[in-house]
Amino acid sequence: MIKDFDSLETQLADAIDAYDLSAIVHISQQLPADAPEDWRQYVLESGFLVLLSYLEYDQMCGKLSDGGLDFMDEVIEEAEKFYGSPLPFQRAQVLYQRYEELESTDITLAQVYLRQAIAELTEALEVHPDDTLARSLKARLYDQQAQLDVENAYSYWKSALDDINKLEESIELKLWILYHSWEKPDPSLLKAQELAQKQFEVKIEYQLTTNPDLIWQLLEGGIRILEWKDMPELKEAVSMWLDQSLDWYNPQATPSVLRSAGLLLSGQGKKHQRVDYLDKAAECFEQFIQKEPAHAMEVYYLAEVWKSYADIIDKQGESGLKYIAKAWLVYREHEEIVKINFSPLFHYAEFMEYLYYQDDFPNRPSEEEVLSLAKEVEEAGNGHYSGPGMIQTRMALVNNDTDTALYHISRLLLRFELLIDEQIKTLYQTLPHQAPKILTDFLKQAVEFLEEITPHYCYDPKLSLAELNQLTREETTEAWQNRMEELRQAQIRRRNYEDQNPIV
Repeated sequence: MIKDFDSLETQLADAIDAYDLSAIVHISQQLPADAPEDWRQYVLESGFLVLLSYLEYDQMCGKLSDGGLDFMDEVIEEAEKFYGSPLPFQRAQVLYQRYEELESTDITLAQVYLRQAIAELTEALEVHPDDTLARSLKARLYDQQAQLDVENAYSYWKSALDDINKLEESIELKLWILYHSWEKPDPSLLKAQELAQKQFEVKIEYQLTTNPDLIWQLLEGGIRILEWKDMPELKEAVSMWLDQSLDWYNPQATPSVLRSAGLLLSGQGKKHQRVDYLDKAAECFEQFIQKEPAHAMEVYYLAEVWKSYADIIDKQGESGLKYIAKAWLVYREHEEIVKINFSPLFHYAEFMEYLYYQDDFPNRPSEEEVLSLAKEVEEAGNGHYSGPGMIQTRMALVNNDTDTALYHISRLLLRFELLIDEQIKTLYQTLPHQAPKILTDFLKQAVEFLEEITPHYCYDPKLSLAELNQLTREETTEAWQNRMEELRQAQIRRRNYEDQNPIV
């Protein structure tokens, strides 16, 4: 008999970790007859339903065996016995997973599971009509049915719309149902869909007058859908909402809204080459920085907006240097906060490297300034990131300093080995034709070696950043040659072991 909550919590956690349904059932049977109701609720939610959620995730990732869905049904059955009531929402989720598993091989049986799932959700909503998760899933399943059953598509789509209209949230699902295209459209459905779209857009116009931040939910949902599905009507609506967002103003906007809005607009500005979107993005980030001056990532986001602005202006045949200068000013004005945060500090170093290559930029940073900042970033990251070393390598290559380039490449290889194979390959492939033979040969050897050790490789570098810093240039390149031989021998040992101990 379980006598205290700590014991209950520990035993359930162990059972969940072991995916042990029988242990959860045993625990549920060991509860005292007078156990508090919250103990029983805990066993249901943190025991049976957590195990079910783990299994659902494993199923989506393709980790479960053929009997995985049957095991999920077994978990639900045991949970219902313990709880004393049906769990239709959970049953519907499993039925939907059965549908997805059969959709491409047996569409007839798949549709049976889809209809059963809808029936379970209908039952759940009769008991709990305000269950938003059940209603959202039911709307999604009706919409799925509409796409599969052409003859009854209008009826299913109308049911999906009825459900989704009862939810204030679920903006993305609502956009999907309202705007998605049909392979074999029914004229009556298309007419109803067009009417529903117009009604929705009128309703949104009214809601935006009292809730201006709603525009960002609309845009985030619509853009996410358009990234993987072409919907001409939705594309037109998103374009309209993007233009409306240029007039958005909310001095009480939260930092999270300002960040989301700025990132969305900067992304769309780059995609569509629209400087007005970038102007609005800059406004959002500036407002964020005023509210939260200790957040350095927004400094980077704002600088990137002006850098993107310069790129667009350059493509239009004019000089974007004025906007590059704005980006640099942003970093310099907030340098103190940037320098105590690794990610924005690294981006600052990348930006300084970029500036160094701009020959027509007045007062561009010197080589020493760029390298000093790159080393500062390297120390801040304790040698766990390859980016600062790559900056130093590229600077050496640009300045035709072969010895220094070989030194930094060797350091990178000693710290990261196979983790930077693509970066090493890119360096090799982008070397100019006139590059010194010693550099070309070194990179060619590194690329071939990293490919050679790939099948049996295990990341286990031998030198820390502090230890690397103690080595001379000659000692560094020699250390990499020795490390290559160590890794080759380790490969041979692993290969021999696998040959002697084959997996049966």
